[in-house]
Amino acid sequence: MYVSSILKIEEVAAFIANMNKDATHHVGYCGDEKEELLQTIIHDFSDIGWEQSFVATYENNNLIGLLGFDVDEVKKCAEIWGPFIIAENWEEVALHMWKELIEKVPFHIERFYGFYHVENNNCARLMRNLHAKEQGRHSILVLNNIVEHRIICNVEEALPQVFEQFIALHNHVFSNTYYDGNEIIERLSNTNKLFVSMKNDKLEGYVYVEVNPEFQEANIEFIATAENSRRKGVGERLLQKAIQYIISFQGMKEIELCLNTNNDRAMKLYKKVGFEEKACLQHYIIERKPIRMKIIFHTNGFY
Repeated sequence: MYVSSILKIEEVAAFIANMNKDATHHVGYCGDEKEELLQTIIHDFSDIGWEQSFVATYENNNLIGLLGFDVDEVKKCAEIWGPFIIAENWEEVALHMWKELIEKVPFHIERFYGFYHVENNNCARLMRNLHAKEQGRHSILVLNNIVEHRIICNVEEALPQVFEQFIALHNHVFSNTYYDGNEIIERLSNTNKLFVSMKNDKLEGYVYVEVNPEFQEANIEFIATAENSRRKGVGERLLQKAIQYIISFQGMKEIELCLNTNNDRAMKLYKKVGFEEKACLQHYIIERKPIRMKIIFHTNGFY
């Protein structure tokens, strides 16, 4: 048994896809379709490149363990992919890969995020061993039976003049999340859309949607309403607009979103339009203090 850099990226994608279908191994940051995972790893994974962001464990040349860090170099943080392990000495393999990958990353990471299915007991124990702090639990909701919704509302695609209001609202509602308001603006594209509800030039609420037509999947990433616009039907109109936009893509099979499990009001809204709970995940944060270098100068009589 030995730890090394990954040898075949296709093998890695297949390994993750296979294991992530099982709730006892499931990691919330990863999908379970090989081709989609392969494209993500090659084109949209980690600021330092996938070659430096994974380590693997092999036994008799067979892949039995994998760990990855999706690194944000600017924020000095990383989302944890794995560990995915098929071995009896799970904890030993996991800790060894963790140590190896920490040393492999070319700079100090100050914060790690873990996101695991509540039935993934091995990773829960690992988080405790690494002194992770439990954050909220989140429900993954999915809408499979997509039917066209009639839209009678004043919800439009966001224009640049409302970006400032959007950023302020998003950063207030989601103060510690994976994309801040500016990052969402940077991610807008032909398929990633931000829709807003406005009244008298004031932002009532917004919904941010990412669509992947190639794999016929879509995520409602964020939806929020201003405090003085709640319980007025704004959230439902935004959600309907998001669904209408998503089904405009041919062959769209499902819509997925992530919601804090304790958000009862939002849960009722999503279930009202047909969403069902697919999984429950636990979020963790590992804080690591930045390294401070102490430099001592010896003058040796120099003036």
